[in-house]
Amino acid sequence: MIISIQLLKKRINELTFEEMAFVHLSTNNSLIFVKDYQLRSTLSFIYQNICHALVNETIKQLMPYLSLCAVLDQLGICYDRKDKIKPRYSNGIKRVLVNFSELAEDD
Repeated sequence: MIISIQLLKKRINELTFEEMAFVHLSTNNSLIFVKDYQLRSTLSFIYQNICHALVNETIKQLMPYLSLCAVLDQLGICYDRKDKIKPRYSNGIKRVLVNFSELAEDD
């Protein structure tokens, strides 16, 4: 398991795929420090937006769904499984559903 403190000694170009995924998937609103940069997950911004939207009456119904679509799209574009054939879709939402759920490619 990766923890933020492990990344302090590495430069950004020395991070492994797993470490970059750790940074990307973090919902922590604080910065993650590496030797030469300060990083923050884009998903943490979306998470923060969802939390803010839930207390605002005018957008609390729609914003979480829009944010969820943004998260699914981003995950579908960035990640593929090693144990499955790559989906033929370029749409990130469809790719993530085929890759990481029980949805069949032709559904």
